Amino acid sequence: MGLTHVTVTLKALGPGGGSYQADFLVDTGATDSLA
Repeated sequence: MGLTHVTVTLKALGPGGGSYQADFLVDTGATDSLA
């Protein structure tokens, strides 16, 4: 059984438009998500 990673980009909603991109580890058994 391996680990699942995804590349995620989070972007600000307001002015400035900053963003953050990173690899996240995915818990495939989770029912809720949080970044």
